[in-house]
Amino acid sequence: MGIAIAVMSGVTTYAAMFALGFPIFMLIWWCKLTGPWIAAVVGYIVGILSSQALMICLGLSLVDAKGGNVDKAIHNVILGVFNTKISPEDLPILLGPGLIGIPVGVTLWLIARPDRPRTTN
Repeated sequence: MGIAIAVMSGVTTYAAMFALGFPIFMLIWWCKLTGPWIAAVVGYIVGILSSQALMICLGLSLVDAKGGNVDKAIHNVILGVFNTKISPEDLPILLGPGLIGIPVGVTLWLIARPDRPRTTN
């Protein structure tokens, strides 16, 4: 089960990196912040955000599969997201998806190489 969650988290991190990471990449490239450590930080953050989005979607799909009230579940999820305070006990849960996001961000940085001047041929 843990391997399946890691694979799903990696896949969603790649998808989220293209959806969220590309605008962030354009912003940091415009600001001339093109170091690999920036890509690692962005990958960590996008990894956490994508895993949380995945867990919300999986939770809502389980409510729908059991024939529950999806509208009430969405309302509870939205209230839970905005009323939740992150405590130090929650940090290990966020560590795994963030560590999966770091190599994704660095890999995409290695492909794009924003630290080198662009050549047009």
